[in-house]
Amino acid sequence: MTRLQVRALVVVCALAALSACGSSGSDHNGSGGSGGTSGSGGSGGSDGTGGTGGTAGTGGDGTSGSGGTVPHGIDVEGTIVDKTFHPVAGARVALNGDLTQLVTTEGDGTFRFSGVDTPYDLTVGFEDPPLVPRSLTLRGLTRAKPIIPANLDLYAKRAVPLVVAVTGPEYPLPMEDQILVTSTAKSPGARRASSSGGIFEDDIEWFGPSEPTVNLVAARTTFDSTFGFRVLSAGVRENVRLQSAMPGYMISLDRAVPTSTTTIDVQPGVYTENVHVRLNSFTVEGAQFSKSFYFDDPTIEFPSEGATFMAFGFIANGRSAAASSPAVAGGTTRLAMPETIDTVLPAEDATGVSRTPVLTWTQVPGASAYWVTVGSQFAVGTQLYVLPAPASSVSIQDLSALGVGLEAGQTYPWVVRAWVGNGFTADDVADGTGIGGYREQITTDSFVEYMTYSKFTTGP
Repeated sequence: MTRLQVRALVVVCALAALSACGSSGSDHNGSGGSGGTSGSGGSGGSDGTGGTGGTAGTGGDGTSGSGGTVPHGIDVEGTIVDKTFHPVAGARVALNGDLTQLVTTEGDGTFRFSGVDTPYDLTVGFEDPPLVPRSLTLRGLTRAKPIIPANLDLYAKRAVPLVVAVTGPEYPLPMEDQILVTSTAKSPGARRASSSGGIFEDDIEWFGPSEPTVNLVAARTTFDSTFGFRVLSAGVRENVRLQSAMPGYMISLDRAVPTSTTTIDVQPGVYTENVHVRLNSFTVEGAQFSKSFYFDDPTIEFPSEGATFMAFGFIANGRSAAASSPAVAGGTTRLAMPETIDTVLPAEDATGVSRTPVLTWTQVPGASAYWVTVGSQFAVGTQLYVLPAPASSVSIQDLSALGVGLEAGQTYPWVVRAWVGNGFTADDVADGTGIGGYREQITTDSFVEYMTYSKFTTGP
């Protein structure tokens, strides 16, 4: 394998749909649950969850139960939050695209629709940053209490200020070394302590419930031309509650970190331009450090608790792909990007396009969800659609009632992302964890993202 050339890439993303199905049980017959409502027979099949019911698994020597059914008439009690989990008041929400029946979120960010059949769709109009109208359209939802982050990355994280003194090494550290600090909560990234004195003084961030009790973990890493990336030592402070008023803590780097090796095998398919690989995350003392390290050696040492690697590749016409996989200790970690996705209509650089166009693309085999963005990241009126598979088109609605819509004679970029593997659907980004597009960085499941870019100009 040739040595991989390193280039940085920022990829936005988000995870798999909940579909209702029974699961394997023990040696009794059981009936499948009713799509989100409880009610199974024996232990042969478990309750279904939202969406369309699947078939219950066979339990031991019993027979399989029947599939769950779509629940009717649920009450949807949702919440719109910002990037820091604070409620968003004044957001406007439409059910199943009906803009004549908009509801506005209360001061606590909540909205309600009664008697809703699943799966259902929500369209949300909001401002992010202030005074910049945006919209989200989430399709295929099944949750009775969705929590929706109002931003184009669909994430909401929590944070508290923290001071940690890391002891053990002699300071200042060598230039190639660094001290990283994170927690055993799901975190959007590991932060660096000072290389001159080992003081970490920054926000500690996490996804999920407020005020969790976690372990704080520090790790010393190095990266050089002889040995590549290594974690040299680690330290733990146990049972720390993350809350608004945090005392200072001390962590001693007194623990060895067992390591394993893997060989990276990139199978880029058609994405042969600028192929490069990074270590996406690694796990030490139960904490996942989502801190990127790029390298050009196919044989990599990593902590034996686990790591994930990601490969990127490009081809012409704005197409790219990324593949992520957990490391295979003592073996080969394969990162395969065999498929492509292309925009079909409107054609690249088309002019005179309708202000309510139908955007069409080629399907990707095995895709679980498509994310379609219309407009640029910082533009007024940018729209994001999260669609369940199979999908190969989306009709752009007139969203002027939400302060959003395509203007006459304007050029709009549009991007399609197809997710293959473990999900990234609308149901997942409304699950209340706030992980959203950060799922790509912290998941330990394999997935592939395919992306294509195009643009068009609307008519007068």
